[in-house]
Amino acid sequence: MSYRSMMVIALCLLVFAIATKVNSASFRVPVLQPSDALPEVESSVVVRGRTSTMTVVGKSLSQTKAVEIEPATGVKVVEIKKLEARPDGLNAVSIVLTVDANAEVGQRTAALTAKDNRMDIVWFSIGTHNLTISNLKLESKRQEVIKMEEGERVIAEANYRFNFEDDAGDINSDDSPANIQTTLKCGRTSSGFYSVLTKVVMEGQNRGTVYFSIQKDQLIHARPACELQFRLKDKAGNESNRLKISLPFSGQ
Repeated sequence: MSYRSMMVIALCLLVFAIATKVNSASFRVPVLQPSDALPEVESSVVVRGRTSTMTVVGKSLSQTKAVEIEPATGVKVVEIKKLEARPDGLNAVSIVLTVDANAEVGQRTAALTAKDNRMDIVWFSIGTHNLTISNLKLESKRQEVIKMEEGERVIAEANYRFNFEDDAGDINSDDSPANIQTTLKCGRTSSGFYSVLTKVVMEGQNRGTVYFSIQKDQLIHARPACELQFRLKDKAGNESNRLKISLPFSGQ
Protein backbone atom coordinates (compact mmCIF):
# COMPACT_ATOMS: atom_id res chain seq x y z
CA MET A 1 0.00 0.00 0.00
CA SER A 2 1.43 3.41 -0.99
CA TYR A 3 2.12 6.19 1.50
CA ARG A 4 -0.58 8.35 -0.19
CA SER A 5 -3.21 5.62 0.21
CA MET A 6 -2.34 5.19 3.88
CA MET A 7 -2.74 8.94 4.47
CA VAL A 8 -6.17 8.98 2.79
CA ILE A 9 -7.37 6.09 4.99
CA ALA A 10 -6.02 7.79 8.12
CA LEU A 11 -7.79 11.07 7.27
CA CYS A 12 -11.07 9.22 6.63
CA LEU A 13 -10.84 7.48 10.02
CA LEU A 14 -10.12 10.80 11.72
CA VAL A 15 -13.14 12.48 10.09
CA PHE A 16 -15.37 9.54 11.07
CA ALA A 17 -14.17 9.68 14.69
CA ILE A 18 -14.87 13.43 14.91
CA ALA A 19 -18.33 13.04 13.34
CA THR A 20 -19.19 10.20 15.70
CA LYS A 21 -18.17 12.29 18.71
CA VAL A 22 -20.24 15.27 17.54
CA ASN A 23 -23.29 13.12 16.80
CA SER A 24 -23.17 11.33 20.16
CA ALA A 25 -23.06 14.69 21.94
CA SER A 26 -25.66 16.44 19.81
CA PHE A 27 -28.29 13.82 19.08
CA ARG A 28 -29.08 12.04 22.30
CA VAL A 29 -32.46 10.34 22.52
CA PRO A 30 -34.32 11.59 25.61
CA VAL A 31 -35.58 9.10 28.16
CA LEU A 32 -39.36 9.36 28.02
CA GLN A 33 -41.17 9.14 31.34
CA PRO A 34 -44.84 8.16 31.77
CA SER A 35 -45.64 11.84 32.42
CA ASP A 36 -44.69 12.53 28.79
CA ALA A 37 -47.73 10.60 27.63
CA LEU A 38 -49.46 11.96 24.57
CA PRO A 39 -53.15 12.94 24.75
CA GLU A 40 -55.53 10.05 24.21
CA VAL A 41 -59.24 9.39 23.92
CA GLU A 42 -60.60 8.11 27.23
CA SER A 43 -64.21 7.68 26.18
CA SER A 44 -64.88 7.18 22.48
CA VAL A 45 -68.28 5.60 21.91
CA VAL A 46 -69.15 7.61 18.79
CA VAL A 47 -72.20 6.29 16.92
CA ARG A 48 -73.41 7.32 13.49
CA GLY A 49 -76.82 8.95 13.34
CA ARG A 50 -76.42 10.37 16.85
CA THR A 51 -74.81 13.12 18.90
CA SER A 52 -71.94 11.69 20.94
CA THR A 53 -69.44 13.07 23.45
CA MET A 54 -65.78 12.16 23.20
CA THR A 55 -63.44 12.78 26.15
CA VAL A 56 -59.75 13.47 25.49
CA VAL A 57 -57.18 13.42 28.31
CA GLY A 58 -53.65 14.87 28.29
CA LYS A 59 -51.13 17.11 30.04
CA SER A 60 -51.88 20.45 28.36
CA LEU A 61 -55.34 20.46 26.82
CA SER A 62 -56.77 23.34 28.83
CA GLN A 63 -56.00 25.80 26.03
CA THR A 64 -57.72 23.83 23.26
CA LYS A 65 -59.51 26.25 20.92
CA ALA A 66 -60.40 24.12 17.88
CA VAL A 67 -60.90 20.51 16.84
CA GLU A 68 -60.65 19.26 13.26
CA ILE A 69 -61.84 15.79 12.22
CA GLU A 70 -60.13 13.87 9.40
CA PRO A 71 -61.79 12.67 7.28
CA ALA A 72 -64.46 15.21 8.08
CA THR A 73 -67.23 13.79 5.87
CA GLY A 74 -70.35 13.12 7.91
CA VAL A 75 -68.96 14.43 11.22
CA LYS A 76 -69.43 17.89 12.76
CA VAL A 77 -67.88 19.34 15.94
CA VAL A 78 -70.67 20.96 17.98
CA GLU A 79 -68.97 21.91 21.25
CA ILE A 80 -65.55 21.89 22.93
CA LYS A 81 -65.65 22.03 26.71
CA LYS A 82 -62.83 22.03 29.28
CA LEU A 83 -63.58 19.67 32.16
CA GLU A 84 -62.65 20.05 35.82
CA ALA A 85 -59.06 19.41 36.92
CA ARG A 86 -58.25 15.74 37.56
CA PRO A 87 -56.48 14.29 40.63
CA ASP A 88 -53.73 12.85 38.39
CA GLY A 89 -52.77 16.33 37.18
CA LEU A 90 -53.99 15.76 33.61
CA ASN A 91 -56.45 17.96 31.72
CA ALA A 92 -59.59 16.68 30.05
CA VAL A 93 -61.63 18.11 27.21
CA SER A 94 -65.05 16.90 26.08
CA ILE A 95 -65.86 17.17 22.38
CA VAL A 96 -69.48 16.90 21.29
CA LEU A 97 -69.87 15.43 17.78
CA THR A 98 -72.86 14.93 15.52
CA VAL A 99 -72.47 12.05 13.10
CA ASP A 100 -74.60 11.56 9.99
CA ALA A 101 -76.65 8.37 9.72
CA ASN A 102 -74.74 7.35 6.59
CA ALA A 103 -71.27 8.27 7.87
CA GLU A 104 -68.63 5.67 7.10
CA VAL A 105 -67.84 3.32 9.99
CA GLY A 106 -64.21 3.07 11.06
CA GLN A 107 -61.30 4.97 12.54
CA ARG A 108 -60.78 8.73 12.24
CA THR A 109 -58.44 11.34 13.72
CA ALA A 110 -59.17 14.49 15.70
CA ALA A 111 -56.60 17.31 15.63
CA LEU A 112 -56.81 19.51 18.75
CA THR A 113 -55.31 22.97 18.26
CA ALA A 114 -54.33 25.08 21.29
CA LYS A 115 -54.29 28.88 21.56
CA ASP A 116 -50.52 28.85 20.91
CA ASN A 117 -51.23 26.84 17.71
CA ARG A 118 -49.68 23.67 19.14
CA MET A 119 -51.51 20.62 17.78
CA ASP A 120 -52.24 17.21 19.28
CA ILE A 121 -53.75 14.33 17.31
CA VAL A 122 -55.87 11.50 18.74
CA TRP A 123 -57.68 8.58 17.14
CA PHE A 124 -61.28 7.47 17.61
CA SER A 125 -63.73 5.13 15.92
CA ILE A 126 -67.25 5.57 14.54
CA GLY A 127 -69.58 2.62 15.05
CA THR A 128 -73.11 1.58 14.16
CA HIS A 129 -74.35 1.27 17.76
CA ASN A 130 -73.37 1.75 21.40
CA LEU A 131 -71.06 -0.82 22.96
CA THR A 132 -69.90 0.14 26.45
CA ILE A 133 -67.92 -1.66 29.14
CA SER A 134 -67.62 -0.96 32.88
CA ASN A 135 -66.53 -2.38 36.26
CA LEU A 136 -63.21 -3.87 35.20
CA LYS A 137 -61.88 -6.20 37.93
CA LEU A 138 -59.01 -8.61 38.45
CA GLU A 139 -60.78 -11.88 39.29
CA SER A 140 -57.76 -14.01 40.13
CA LYS A 141 -54.16 -14.75 39.21
CA ARG A 142 -52.02 -17.85 39.39
CA GLN A 143 -48.36 -18.65 39.01
CA GLU A 144 -46.92 -22.09 38.36
CA VAL A 145 -43.28 -23.21 38.14
CA ILE A 146 -42.67 -26.02 35.64
CA LYS A 147 -39.51 -28.12 35.91
CA MET A 148 -37.78 -28.61 32.56
CA GLU A 149 -34.51 -30.25 31.48
CA GLU A 150 -32.95 -26.90 30.70
CA GLY A 151 -34.22 -25.30 33.89
CA GLU A 152 -37.49 -23.89 35.20
CA ARG A 153 -40.28 -22.05 33.43
CA VAL A 154 -42.74 -19.79 35.23
CA ILE A 155 -46.26 -19.71 33.84
CA ALA A 156 -48.43 -16.92 35.20
CA GLU A 157 -51.98 -16.00 34.24
CA ALA A 158 -54.30 -13.17 35.30
CA ASN A 159 -58.08 -13.50 34.94
CA TYR A 160 -60.31 -10.44 34.51
CA ARG A 161 -63.95 -9.55 34.08
CA PHE A 162 -66.01 -6.53 33.04
CA ASN A 163 -69.67 -5.78 32.35
CA PHE A 164 -70.91 -4.76 28.91
CA GLU A 165 -74.02 -3.24 27.35
CA ASP A 166 -74.55 -3.73 23.64
CA ASP A 167 -77.40 -1.99 21.80
CA ALA A 168 -77.37 -4.46 18.91
CA GLY A 169 -77.39 -7.61 21.03
CA ASP A 170 -74.75 -9.21 18.81
CA ILE A 171 -72.58 -10.44 21.69
CA ASN A 172 -73.86 -13.66 23.20
CA SER A 173 -72.75 -16.55 25.37
CA ASP A 174 -72.95 -19.29 22.71
CA ASP A 175 -70.77 -18.08 19.87
CA SER A 176 -69.59 -14.66 20.93
CA PRO A 177 -68.38 -12.64 17.90
CA ALA A 178 -66.10 -10.44 20.00
CA ASN A 179 -62.49 -10.00 21.02
CA ILE A 180 -60.62 -8.20 23.76
CA GLN A 181 -58.08 -5.68 22.51
CA THR A 182 -55.36 -5.29 25.12
CA THR A 183 -52.70 -2.57 25.16
CA LEU A 184 -49.64 -2.34 27.37
CA LYS A 185 -49.22 1.42 27.80
CA CYS A 186 -45.84 2.75 28.99
CA GLY A 187 -45.62 6.54 28.63
CA ARG A 188 -45.44 7.40 24.92
CA THR A 189 -44.94 3.79 23.89
CA SER A 190 -47.53 1.06 23.70
CA SER A 191 -47.91 -2.46 22.35
CA GLY A 192 -51.13 -4.27 21.63
CA PHE A 193 -52.25 -7.90 21.74
CA TYR A 194 -55.43 -9.92 22.11
CA SER A 195 -56.55 -11.46 25.39
CA VAL A 196 -58.16 -14.87 25.59
CA LEU A 197 -61.94 -14.55 26.03
CA THR A 198 -62.89 -17.42 28.34
CA LYS A 199 -66.66 -16.99 28.70
CA VAL A 200 -69.61 -14.59 28.40
CA VAL A 201 -72.42 -14.66 30.96
CA MET A 202 -75.57 -12.89 29.74
CA GLU A 203 -77.81 -10.87 32.07
CA GLY A 204 -80.37 -10.11 29.36
CA GLN A 205 -80.41 -9.83 25.59
CA ASN A 206 -78.13 -6.78 25.45
CA ARG A 207 -75.96 -6.99 28.53
CA GLY A 208 -73.72 -9.35 30.42
CA THR A 209 -70.26 -10.04 31.84
CA VAL A 210 -67.14 -10.93 29.88
CA TYR A 211 -64.40 -13.07 31.44
CA PHE A 212 -60.92 -13.19 29.90
CA SER A 213 -57.29 -13.84 30.74
CA ILE A 214 -53.75 -12.75 29.84
CA GLN A 215 -50.37 -14.44 30.27
CA LYS A 216 -47.41 -12.85 32.03
CA ASP A 217 -45.14 -13.51 29.04
CA GLN A 218 -47.35 -11.13 27.02
CA LEU A 219 -46.07 -8.33 29.28
CA ILE A 220 -42.40 -8.87 28.51
CA HIS A 221 -41.76 -5.13 27.98
CA ALA A 222 -43.67 -4.02 31.09
CA ARG A 223 -42.24 -1.68 33.71
CA PRO A 224 -43.73 -0.69 37.10
CA ALA A 225 -45.06 2.59 35.66
CA CYS A 226 -46.94 0.86 32.84
CA GLU A 227 -50.66 0.05 32.80
CA LEU A 228 -53.00 -2.29 30.95
CA GLN A 229 -55.86 -0.99 28.83
CA PHE A 230 -58.78 -3.09 27.61
CA ARG A 231 -61.38 -2.56 24.89
CA LEU A 232 -64.16 -4.85 23.62
CA LYS A 233 -64.67 -5.13 19.86
CA ASP A 234 -67.51 -6.98 18.14
CA LYS A 235 -67.44 -8.87 14.84
CA ALA A 236 -68.79 -5.87 12.91
CA GLY A 237 -65.87 -3.72 14.05
CA ASN A 238 -67.66 -1.65 16.68
CA GLU A 239 -65.35 -0.70 19.54
CA SER A 240 -66.25 0.02 23.14
CA ASN A 241 -64.79 2.62 25.45
CA ARG A 242 -61.44 1.76 27.06
CA LEU A 243 -60.82 0.69 30.67
CA LYS A 244 -57.47 0.84 32.49
CA ILE A 245 -55.90 -1.15 35.32
CA SER A 246 -52.47 -1.55 36.91
CA LEU A 247 -50.19 -4.49 36.11
CA PRO A 248 -51.29 -7.77 37.72
CA PHE A 249 -47.86 -9.19 38.42
CA SER A 250 -45.12 -7.77 40.62
CA GLY A 251 -41.57 -7.34 39.40
CA GLN A 252 -42.54 -6.19 35.93
